[in-house]
Amino acid sequence: MAGSATAAKCVTLKGEMTRRIVLISTADGNSNEGRIVRNLHAVLQQTLQVRLVMTRLHKRSVFGALSGVLRQIRCVAQSDDVVIHSPFVLSAPAAFAARLLRKRLIAFVWDSYPVLIAGRRYDRRISRWLFDRFEILVPWLVTTKIIPTHDFYIDPKYHKAQVIPFWTGLTEHAGKGQTGVRGASGPRKIALIGQINETRGVAQALLHLDKILVHPAEVHLFSRDPAPEICAMPFEKLTVQHHGFLGHDAMLERLRGFDFGLVTLHPQFDMPGFPSKTLDYLSLSLPVLYFGRGLPAYTDLLLATGAGVVVTDLASLDLDEQADRLCDIALARFAFVDKIIAKTGAFDHVFAEPVR
Repeated sequence: MAGSATAAKCVTLKGEMTRRIVLISTADGNSNEGRIVRNLHAVLQQTLQVRLVMTRLHKRSVFGALSGVLRQIRCVAQSDDVVIHSPFVLSAPAAFAARLLRKRLIAFVWDSYPVLIAGRRYDRRISRWLFDRFEILVPWLVTTKIIPTHDFYIDPKYHKAQVIPFWTGLTEHAGKGQTGVRGASGPRKIALIGQINETRGVAQALLHLDKILVHPAEVHLFSRDPAPEICAMPFEKLTVQHHGFLGHDAMLERLRGFDFGLVTLHPQFDMPGFPSKTLDYLSLSLPVLYFGRGLPAYTDLLLATGAGVVVTDLASLDLDEQADRLCDIALARFAFVDKIIAKTGAFDHVFAEPVR
């Protein structure tokens, strides 16, 4: 696994100084979050030498978790600059160690916690309450916070964060989709991938689509979570199928021949975000249908590039018409990605700034 060496790599930045930089992640390497971390590491490696250390603490024995904590602390002690990412709870040992040892602590943020819906915590377990306390505290320990869009400024923790796009380009599946391929009278096929819980507002999205669709359509759910209870009820325009969990590559293979990818958030979701599954859809040339709370930077980009349509406030939706309007998705998806992709050297100044 990356980062198995005991000493952090050294980097010469702008020909002046040598820094030892470590990126510490607690993500499962096979998860979507793990893919984001590996892509982020690749972005940083374009101009910097950064050691990637994966230290899973979740669902491990007490000894295994303690070993992971000690490894985080050891990596911090051997480095000049420490990079972590959201969620922060399992990187808290590294964060506390970095501040105690006066190291530069940099955080990349793509999710914001605690998760609130209409001002209340959707998950009221004690464990989640403790989780949220760390998510509130750790960002205040961070030297530099990096967010992907201005939408994150609604969270007070990120008022002084730097907006620097850090996503990578489209995956190897780019251009292999078959958007719009269907029978002459067959319904349009919509895919939804990822978590299904209250924060996603999937039930609300399905009810809204059923209300506004001009023609029948199919929605296919690809998730390890059970389908919303609403799916047991008859819809007027929608046919909903739940396929369970598939591995990332297998799932993308299944999406060939679909017409749209669905991104949802609860309409009263109080936190900022940037739905990374958008890139999965666009990698297969699937235009995006977005339902959820206002994320101006995200939704404006969808509309400006022609990569998708915001359906939240629509009274009527003709998917045939939208498919024709979004027929230049091959160009639109690259226009979208060009606005969010990390540019070479974009983070050099962060590591050149004096440590506070």
